[in-house]
Amino acid sequence: MRHIKPQAALVSSSRTQIGSQAMLRIGVGIGFRLSDPFILAHEAACWEAIKAAKPALPLFEPAMPKLRAEWLLLGSAHYRGPAAGVGVLDWLAEAELGGVRKIASCRAQPRMDDGRVEASLALDPRQAAAGLQGENPFGQRHASPPLQRVRGLNVSPAPLAAMGPLGSDWPERRQWQPRFAGSPQAMADDGSHMGWPAATDLRFFQQAAPDQWSDQACWPAQAPFALSGFRGGEVQGRLPAVRPLLLAGRGDGPLDERPELALQTVWLLPDADLGVMWWNGFLPLDYVLDDGVGRLALGFKDAAEPERPAELAAFAERRSRLDDQDPLLLADHALMPDPARGWVWEQILDSADHPRFAPPPRDRAEIRARLEQNHKALREAQAAQTRLQSFVRANENALAGLPQAAADGENWRERLQGKRGPWSELTICDADLSGLIFDGHELSQVRFERCKLDHGRWRQCRLEQVQFVDCSLAGTVLDAVRWTGGGLNRCNLGASVWNGVELAQLGIEDCRLDDIAINGGAWRAVTVQGEGGAGGRVGQLRWDQVNWCRVRAEDWHFTGVQADGLGLVECQLPRSGWRQCRLLKFSALDTDLSASVWQRCQQRFGVVSHGSSLRQARLEDCELLSCSWQDLDAAQLRIEHCACPQLHAQRLRAPDSLWRSCALDGLNATHAKLERARFEACALKDALFYGASLSESWMEGCNLIDAKTAWMQPPSSGGWRGNLETGRQDWPRRAQ
Repeated sequence: MRHIKPQAALVSSSRTQIGSQAMLRIGVGIGFRLSDPFILAHEAACWEAIKAAKPALPLFEPAMPKLRAEWLLLGSAHYRGPAAGVGVLDWLAEAELGGVRKIASCRAQPRMDDGRVEASLALDPRQAAAGLQGENPFGQRHASPPLQRVRGLNVSPAPLAAMGPLGSDWPERRQWQPRFAGSPQAMADDGSHMGWPAATDLRFFQQAAPDQWSDQACWPAQAPFALSGFRGGEVQGRLPAVRPLLLAGRGDGPLDERPELALQTVWLLPDADLGVMWWNGFLPLDYVLDDGVGRLALGFKDAAEPERPAELAAFAERRSRLDDQDPLLLADHALMPDPARGWVWEQILDSADHPRFAPPPRDRAEIRARLEQNHKALREAQAAQTRLQSFVRANENALAGLPQAAADGENWRERLQGKRGPWSELTICDADLSGLIFDGHELSQVRFERCKLDHGRWRQCRLEQVQFVDCSLAGTVLDAVRWTGGGLNRCNLGASVWNGVELAQLGIEDCRLDDIAINGGAWRAVTVQGEGGAGGRVGQLRWDQVNWCRVRAEDWHFTGVQADGLGLVECQLPRSGWRQCRLLKFSALDTDLSASVWQRCQQRFGVVSHGSSLRQARLEDCELLSCSWQDLDAAQLRIEHCACPQLHAQRLRAPDSLWRSCALDGLNATHAKLERARFEACALKDALFYGASLSESWMEGCNLIDAKTAWMQPPSSGGWRGNLETGRQDWPRRAQ
C-alpha cells in the first residue's frame, strides 16, 4: 500500500476483523511542539524522541477503536532549583489534557550544576511498585519505590503510577480480553480467527492507565494541556487546531473513499518538547486479508480552512506518477495547513537535519524562513525546467542540421596497418576501415567517430578508454580482446562475433545488436542501454554486475551463462531461450519475458516482478532458490520438474498455468490469481494460498500437508482429488 503524505505525518495501518466486519484499521498522526503548537514536528523527530526515552514497553499506535480517549506520556520528570540541604529530592510531576490530570510523586538523588540542584526520574513502570497481584510486571517490590501516585492529599505506591503504555498481557488490560471460540469454524464465524469477537470490550485496546482516560470517546478540538515538573518548567497550551483529510483508493482506482477519523489518542513527549495527536478510523474489507486498498492520501488543514478533497486527490495523483517531474511536487504545502494562518513545519533538507544528529532547535521564525527559501528554490527550479522544455521543443531538430566536421585527411587505414601501437589520445573520424585486421594492437584513449569497421577482425587487442560513436562494426570478429573503459554509442554491431572478449566498466548504448554472437569471455560492470536487435546468441559467458535497460532483444538464446548481479529493466526479451544458466541475484523489472523457455537453469535470490511478464513461458528442470515472483504476469505459464522452495509469489497472476512434478514447499501465493490452474504431483507442504483465487483449478496427487487455504476462492466440486491434506487449514472460508 502506497502512502502519499507530508514529511511530518505519521501513518499506521493493520488488517483485522471485529465480528463479521473485516477492516483495514488506519491511524494518522501529526507531531507538534508543546511550547509552540503552531510548529508541526517531523515524523522522524517523534520516533527519535520515543527511542531516546527508552521505555519499558514500546509506544506505537495500532489504530484500534477505543472506548475512551486517552493520553500517554513518555519521558522523565525533572527538578531544578536552589540547593537546600543534602539528601534525596522529592517533587511532583503533573500532566493534564482536556481536564484529565495525573500527578506523580518523584524521588531521586540530586546532582549539582552551576550551584543549583538537579534531579530526574523516568516516569516508567520500572520505577513504580510491582503490586501485590503483579499488576506491573516491571515494577519494584520494596515498600517505597521512587515513583508513586498522588490522589488528593494522599501519596502512595501504585503499580500504574507511570504514564506510559500498558502491556496487553497486564492484568489491567487482560481483564477485558474477550473469550475466543473453541474451534476453527466457530472462530471463523465470530471473526476471531485473525481478529476479535463482536462482543469484544473496547477497553482492551486502551493502552493507558484508566486515570489517563477521558470520559468522552474523542478529545475535543483544541483541548488544553498543562505540564509541570518536567524539563523546561511549566508548559501550558492547546492542541493544534488542525484536522486530517484522508482519502483512499482501491487498487489503481481513484481516491474516492474517505474514512471517518476520531481523535482518540495523544502522546506527550516532554523530554523532546513534543506532542503527537493520533486519529483512527477504518475502511471495510471483503475479508481480513483483502489487500484491495492500494493507496492512502493524507493531508492536514487548519480547522477554519475548507477541506477541498478534490484538490488533495489531484495533488496525490500527480505526486504518485513517476513521469511527472514538476519540482513543486516535492513541497508539502498542498498537504499542510496554510502558512498564512501561522503554521510552520519542520523539514529534513539535508542529512544534518535528521533528529538523530540532534540539530539545534529552530524557532518559528527560522522554520518559516527555511520553508519560504525552499519553496522559492523549488519555484525557480520549476521555471528553469519550463524554459528548458520550451528550448528543447523549439530546437529539437537543430542538431540534426549541423554540418559535419571536415575530414582530417589522414590515411588511417595505412597508419593502423603499419604499426600495432600503442596508439593513444587519438580521434579518428569518418574513416573507412572495413575489413581491417587489428592483431595485438594496443589503444588507449582513442575515439572513433562515424567510422566504418565492417567485417574487420580484432585479435588479442588491448583497449583502454576506447570509444566508438556512430560507427558500423557489422560482421566484425573480436577474438580474445580485453577492453576496459569507454564504450559503444549508436553503433551497428549486427552479425558481429565476440569470442573470449573481456569487458570491464563499459557502456553499450543505443546499438544495433541483430544476430550478434557472444561466445565465452567475461563482462564486469557493463551496462547495455537502449536499441538492441533480434536473434542474438550468448554462450559460456561470465557476467558480473551487468545491467540491461530498455533493450529490445527478441528471440535471443543464452546458454551456459553464469551471472552474478544481472539486472533487466524495461527490456523486451520475448521468446528468449535460457539453457543451463546460473543466475545469482538476477532481477527483471518491467521486463517482457513472455514465451521464454528456461531449461536446466538455476536462479538464486532472483526477482521477477513489478510489471514483468512470463506469459506462456516454459520452465523445465530448473531450480529457483529464494526467488520472488510478486505481482508477476504469468498467464499460461508451464513449469515442469522444477524445485522452487519458499517461492514468494504474492499476487501472482497465472491463470491457465500448469505446474507438474514441482517442489513448491513453502510457496507463498497469497492473493494469487490461479483460475483454471492445474497442479499435478506437486509438493505444496506449508504453502500459503491465503486469499488466492483458485476457481476452476485442478489439483491432483499433491502434498498439501499443513497448507493454508483460508479465505481462498475454492475450486469447483471435484477439482481437487487424491491429495495429502493432513493439517490443511481452510478456515475461515470466503463466501462463494
